[in-house]
Amino acid sequence: MMDRTLFLFLLATVPAFAAGVVPEPVSYLKPIPGTAFAFVMLGDEAVEAKQRESIRAKFAELRAKYPKTGLYKAETAELVWAVDTEGYADKDWIFVTADGVHLVRLDGASWQTKDFASRNRLDVDEERKQLNAPAVSFFANGKLIRRHVLKDVVSDPAELPHSPQHILWMASAVFDTDEKRFVLFTQDAHRATFDVATGELLAKEPAGLGNPRTNIVLTVVGVLMTAILVGWIVYLVRQRRTPVAVT
Repeated sequence: MMDRTLFLFLLATVPAFAAGVVPEPVSYLKPIPGTAFAFVMLGDEAVEAKQRESIRAKFAELRAKYPKTGLYKAETAELVWAVDTEGYADKDWIFVTADGVHLVRLDGASWQTKDFASRNRLDVDEERKQLNAPAVSFFANGKLIRRHVLKDVVSDPAELPHSPQHILWMASAVFDTDEKRFVLFTQDAHRATFDVATGELLAKEPAGLGNPRTNIVLTVVGVLMTAILVGWIVYLVRQRRTPVAVT
């Protein structure tokens, strides 16, 4: 049974290569590490229908075994709860607590073009539309308990990069299942902290050293310092090897 689950999980990586560079909203199964659960997201059937026959058959098999988007028992494929509202999220944008009660889902489609940042920005109307669209949703046993739109999650929209289609707001996320806290690092160098049990936004603040941009800077500084150190060592070695002139 676990081999079968692994097979279905690996299936989630196939469509990205089959469909082209930009990933598409297709069905997948995501095991929840350290638990007996797996989360299933059903995707766009029209998109799946465009895949080659062998892949379409695998999607059909997954849908037959897991007929609803929701949490399942990994060993038996028994439905624990189904998600009661529509919405698709990439497998990296789905977070489930170890007890199988709470789900955090990042909304929107910017996951599709996150690797295509552009120098140009969306027009004002489209930017406003996306800032007012859902960004993060909180569920308990599959039922929606709280939802936040993008403008309430980020702190400085003007600092967010854009792709040709989306506002690229998501940087990374930390899911603390023990403390029931969910921390979103956003592309405007801030972080938003939420209570997983209630979906309440607890704080928005500068990301500091936790910000992915800072990590990039620290990496560059580390490389430069290493290069300087290596250069100094090479210089000292050459100095020791230089013969001393005898007068």
